[in-house]
Amino acid sequence: MTGLKAQHTPGPWRYQAGTGYVLGTDGFLPIATPFRESFWTGKPEAVANARLIAAAPDLLTALKWLADELGEPSQPGRPSVDAM
Repeated sequence: MTGLKAQHTPGPWRYQAGTGYVLGTDGFLPIATPFRESFWTGKPEAVANARLIAAAPDLLTALKWLADELGEPSQPGRPSVDAM
């Protein structure tokens, strides 16, 4: 995957329990506040959303690795989507 450049705050990010903030590597400034009223009422999906956002840099790294492993669609030997 050449030619792609990160357009986000570098990871790792982490979810800060109790605040709903997703913090960057400095651990102080929130990079996301993925909550609404549901966060303060303790709905589990709001906390899950914050944790998913915090995992985004790691997910991006994993997807880039997978894309590199699979190669370009035109490369011989690349598994088909149906085989996955």
